[in-house]
Amino acid sequence: MAASDRLSAFLGERFAAGAVRREWPVHAEIDGQLVDGRLDLLIEFEDAFVIFDHKSFPGVLEDDTARMDGVAAQLSNYAEALQLATNKPTRGFWMHQ
Repeated sequence: MAASDRLSAFLGERFAAGAVRREWPVHAEIDGQLVDGRLDLLIEFEDAFVIFDHKSFPGVLEDDTARMDGVAAQLSNYAEALQLATNKPTRGFWMHQ
């Protein structure tokens, strides 16, 4: 099964009630700093969001935790921008490798 098929199956099983949004734009000013980007994958529920970020890290799996910690601030800013625009919180973050 291809990686995209596995991801689609996972989303259907875990987040079937949500609307899947791909390459969703985010744009906001937070604490005087411009946040501007695209969410790789956004699951939208009536009351909240779940953000997925696609990453490809070279090297060994043991290094992934530190690498993922490095993108945490970016995802947090995206979540804050979504909340400012929609008044809905983000209830989860997922990394897809």
